[in-house]
Amino acid sequence: MARSSANSKPWWRLLVRSIVVLAVAFTGAGIASQAAFQENPPQPLTESQNFWQQKTAATIENTTQPENKNTNKTTETNTNYPIADIKTNASAYLVSDLESGQILAAKNPNKKQPIASLTKLMTAVVAHEAIGNNTSITISDSAVATYGGSGGLTAGTTLSLRTLYRPLLLSSSNDAATAIAEKSGMERFRNLMNRKALAIGMNNTRFADASGLSDHNISTVTDLGRLARYIHNHNQFIFDITADAQQTVAARQSGPRQYVNNNPIHTEPGFVGGKNGYTDFAQHTALSVFKITKDGRSRSVVIVTLGSNQAAEDTQKLVSWTKRQ
Repeated sequence: MARSSANSKPWWRLLVRSIVVLAVAFTGAGIASQAAFQENPPQPLTESQNFWQQKTAATIENTTQPENKNTNKTTETNTNYPIADIKTNASAYLVSDLESGQILAAKNPNKKQPIASLTKLMTAVVAHEAIGNNTSITISDSAVATYGGSGGLTAGTTLSLRTLYRPLLLSSSNDAATAIAEKSGMERFRNLMNRKALAIGMNNTRFADASGLSDHNISTVTDLGRLARYIHNHNQFIFDITADAQQTVAARQSGPRQYVNNNPIHTEPGFVGGKNGYTDFAQHTALSVFKITKDGRSRSVVIVTLGSNQAAEDTQKLVSWTKRQ
């Protein structure tokens, strides 16, 4: 048998070298992606035949318990993210470029926390994609009985989904959120919300209801940045609604209805859409999109704050910081 030449490499050494090269390449790609999140393409909300019987990761049974904000648990560090050189009250925040996905600044970006009425942004996404804007929805007694009086909805009234977006997103009506979820079935709609979250890369997010009343609606500022980017690219009308100070909608059965924006951030210069929220456990939460112009160049930026006693002030500080960059 002929021997290999001195300059040739045994096959197994070449194999090992190839594996090492591939490992280094994948590691480098992972590090590079840590400062930005990539947009996943839109996913249709199809339902497999046995999806509802399978308790997959998309169902609430796998929801992580919300963290107790009164514990002395050490928060994570920001090793892979820049931190804004300002003091904020929020326990977590994110500043990100919506076009590129680049994370400009973040604090506790992967900390899971209750998100309160920011939930309603996903409610609007799923309603649009699974129900249809022209679908008629009759308001039930159970919807009107939902905690909170926002929306002025009356049991027995029939409104289009397009109309219900206004109390849902402007007045933050829990009644409207419940009525929308009931149209598909409460459990089915909740599962569609969780399935959509997974489809667009919100892997640390779980939804327990459509309104945000439950403290088991949990997410991270990074996941909410992904949601904002998805809405920006595929459902911009949602942000368009939330940018208005108020809207009047004609209703055949009850006459014109006026819905006022309860988000204090909507009056800030450059605000182009977003949502605020509050529960005793979640504290104040906010997701805000701004058009920021500097040196003749404009960019769309999303700012997310969670667990704050002063979300509007935190957002203002982060906007000012972004303008200085």
